[in-house]
Amino acid sequence: YYPSNFSFTNTTYVQGHTDPITTDKSMQVAYYQSCWGGFDDGVTRINITIRVTGGGGDPSAPITGSGTTSLAIYDTPDVNFQVNGGSSATIASGSSATLAWTPINTTSGTACTAGNGWSGVKSSTPGSTYTQSTGVLSASTYTYTLVCAGGASSTSTTKSVTLTVTPNAPTTSITANGTSGSITIPWNTAATIAWSSTNATSCSIAPSGWTGVSGSQSSGNLTTTTTYIETCTGPGGNASSSVTVNVSAQPTFSVVCTPISQTITAGDTASFNLSTTAANGFNSAVTFTSSVSPATANPPSVSYSNNGAVPNATTVAIITTNATTTPGTYSLAFSGTGGGYTAGCPAALGLTIVPPAAPTSSITANGV
Repeated sequence: YYPSNFSFTNTTYVQGHTDPITTDKSMQVAYYQSCWGGFDDGVTRINITIRVTGGGGDPSAPITGSGTTSLAIYDTPDVNFQVNGGSSATIASGSSATLAWTPINTTSGTACTAGNGWSGVKSSTPGSTYTQSTGVLSASTYTYTLVCAGGASSTSTTKSVTLTVTPNAPTTSITANGTSGSITIPWNTAATIAWSSTNATSCSIAPSGWTGVSGSQSSGNLTTTTTYIETCTGPGGNASSSVTVNVSAQPTFSVVCTPISQTITAGDTASFNLSTTAANGFNSAVTFTSSVSPATANPPSVSYSNNGAVPNATTVAIITTNATTTPGTYSLAFSGTGGGYTAGCPAALGLTIVPPAAPTSSITANGV
């Protein structure tokens, strides 16, 4: 008869045989001992008595033989296989992952074989957990396979894990005169803009329009604050950074002119003081020029003392006339230029030239 609590299946193997035991017509299991036992090699054994019938598998046929033997019953092999703790994982290029496996119902020793992304025979003691690093990987998708066998050579299980290695995102770096963030330069001077990147295939610099994954360029003379932005693209995405070049206030000077007006007689001279005061670090020589209006046939002439002085200084404008200078009221405009900057008197100065007095004569005799 067949025991109600025991049966053979296609995952039940007899030790030393590669085919599973089947309840065919030539072999009937009649009795078994209750002596299951677990062994270090992961094999479960049972002592059973086999009675073999003759005659076409008729259960009522006479028993032709019987005996008791110890059969090894093998459980289906399995393996818990993971990468970074799961069936799949994602890491960045240039890093590594950890493969871990725990054999189940395998034969102790070397019954697990690696394939695809790795290779070799791996340790397979049941219940033990093993780990191995993938090593540093570049961007790609990797599949790791592990095949673990059990006690019967024809039984095995295959597990796979997937590891996705993503490209690293680009990094950018841009400096002005070797400094990141921001710098301040004097007005109308230049800075050196240098940039670099990693994991990038192309970069551009705005607003200049420079290109290249690295480079260095002169900004040219700047008179306004300018921000340079580096934008890079690569397999891992986009990145940007910036540097600001602040431009100091333009160095300037102011002019105070005195007196505001004068009256002289033709043939005489006059002078005006043109006093300069520097601002924002101005330190260039200032040279004055003048214009005289209205235009006349014989206008007064202008010369200078201490012209081309560096502020703070005073230049004297000397107005020269002669007897033939056209009398009248003149407007004198003075303008000083230096260091790329120009300034003049806040208002035109006035000069009135009057003709000389008419000659007079007298004659006396003995005082009379």
